[in-house]
Amino acid sequence: MVIILWLMLMCMSIYIIVVDTQGQQRKRGRTTLKELWTLPPQERVLVSANQLGQPIGSEAQLLAGFLGMLARSGQQIGLQYESWHKVPKTLKDELLKFIELRFSLEISREYVLKSLGKKWRDYKHDLKTKHFRREQGLQDSEKLGIASRKQQKHTHTSGSNSFARKEKEMETSSGRKVGRLELFRATHTKKDGSHMIMETEQIMEKANEKFAGCQTTDEDMQMVETEILTQVIGKERCGRVRGLGLGPTPKSYYGGSRNRNSTNSNT
Repeated sequence: MVIILWLMLMCMSIYIIVVDTQGQQRKRGRTTLKELWTLPPQERVLVSANQLGQPIGSEAQLLAGFLGMLARSGQQIGLQYESWHKVPKTLKDELLKFIELRFSLEISREYVLKSLGKKWRDYKHDLKTKHFRREQGLQDSEKLGIASRKQQKHTHTSGSNSFARKEKEMETSSGRKVGRLELFRATHTKKDGSHMIMETEQIMEKANEKFAGCQTTDEDMQMVETEILTQVIGKERCGRVRGLGLGPTPKSYYGGSRNRNSTNSNT
């Protein structure tokens, strides 16, 4: 499945914005991942960010495909490293320079490395799952990974489309800001209205009940939706905020002074 998605990205034509060395922007026609290599040396794909520092727009889709290509390239990143943390900093710096030859990034380098690392881990896991069979059982680290995946209670339905891009699409379509609960609903509900697993359906039922019982203004809507979702899904895990995708952390999203487990008295 991963290989099929990668091949689709290679052939998919995407309208993009490029920027030259003078900072001049222009729209470029449909561009495939393969055609990135034919861009003039003075032009790079401009990747914009939302308020949370996540890449958005069609350029973000092209960047995601490019990072996936690097992650699966044995010539760029070998599979001999035990974990992404073991990959030398010098190699990561070289990869960043290579990426910046084709992309002008308004997102942080930290985000790029985090995304690249996730794609590399996923690819390594897929290879192990497909090609390796151990007669004496799984290693402890693999058992831990399997247990962790089983604890993922909120399987999303957005496919390869990131939550940030989905949010931007919804805002463009509706002409207004999208609340966190609304985004969670859109990224965890199938086209027929059902959910991937029972836990997600129960979460949405509780959230909808709380939301229907509260009175709020449009200005407070986003805060209320965040408070409701926090109540029904529980405490955030270290290093991530559920329902927002890669990038935001509890500290960066809620702020250091705010208690992320607080609840709104109106909800």
